[in-house]
Amino acid sequence: MNPYIALIAGVLAVTSSAILVKYSTADAGVIAFYRLFFTTIIMLPIFLAARKKAKMRMLKKDLLFSISSGALLAFHFILWFESLNLTSVASSTVLVTLQPVFAFAGSYFIFREPLSLKAIVCAAFSIFGSILISWGDFFISGKALYGDVLALISCLFVTAYMMIGQYVRKRADVVPYTFIVYLASTVVLFFYVLFAGEAFYPYSARNWICFLLLAVLPTNFKKTIAQMLTT
Repeated sequence: MNPYIALIAGVLAVTSSAILVKYSTADAGVIAFYRLFFTTIIMLPIFLAARKKAKMRMLKKDLLFSISSGALLAFHFILWFESLNLTSVASSTVLVTLQPVFAFAGSYFIFREPLSLKAIVCAAFSIFGSILISWGDFFISGKALYGDVLALISCLFVTAYMMIGQYVRKRADVVPYTFIVYLASTVVLFFYVLFAGEAFYPYSARNWICFLLLAVLPTNFKKTIAQMLTT
């Protein structure tokens, strides 16, 4: 596939996430749970088919890192989906996609990777833009501002998730890593929904369609596009 077509398809898949969450009437934890649950079910045949490969074996520390990564991903979804109930889709999505800013800081302080002047300037513009968004929401309502804060914390969680993935993927194959992360995230979300007192069912057909599309488009399809662009 032409990389530009793949990139556009990936962007469209990612942008569908917030719209589908907003369209659903379920609680944030429930939406996150079913998104990861269906994602894990879809990935299961791929995992089973590749389980005999040598690189399917993971070191104990990498397994623990993968499970931790899944927990971070779970809380990223909970906080982000909750923020979509409090602020606008545009504000929440812009703030939650500031991962590069946190990634720059993490890469510099943890991995000791040098930062270019271009990266620093882009990060500064991103921070300035997030301040403008939050400042505007401050005048709209405290509720919208709280939603912005949740989106930023969610961004921090997903950045940590991505950086752990960067570390583990140096040794582990993408299939076992991704499957373990999604499975761990599903388990964490199951217990969150259980203890939060949110209902696993019943839901309308509209909600089930949203749950399934969230698993297919912004999760599995996005992951497939990312693999295509990096190979």
